[in-house]
Amino acid sequence: MIKLTQPVEFGAWGGLEEYLQRLAWANEFFGDDIQVEGWVHYANESAPRVVTTQPWYRVNPDRPEPTLDEIDLYMARMGWLKAYDGALPKNFVLDVGGYIHPIDLIILAPDEEQWARLQNMAHELPQP
Repeated sequence: MIKLTQPVEFGAWGGLEEYLQRLAWANEFFGDDIQVEGWVHYANESAPRVVTTQPWYRVNPDRPEPTLDEIDLYMARMGWLKAYDGALPKNFVLDVGGYIHPIDLIILAPDEEQWARLQNMAHELPQP
């Protein structure tokens, strides 16, 4: 898939550096293959757009998006703890083989309050 950012915008928020960091995290944490191909500047726009590519999946035509329960199970299997509701089915696809793939996730570093909550969750986990 080929994606272009909006002029002067880099995803949900943040600047270019934050956008590139989120792409790198998606590749690292979810095994995605997002590639930065370059940028394009259209004559009628005030600023350039970043051009990226990522894998194209053959989605299940009857049910292209997984359910929230399926997303929660997928994330748990990937080793993630659920700290907040917020996963959106539109940010995942269900391929023809029944496998879930994250697409266009917004991965952020936690702020201080979120970090404290995550640390408390980790401390409450059973210790081996």
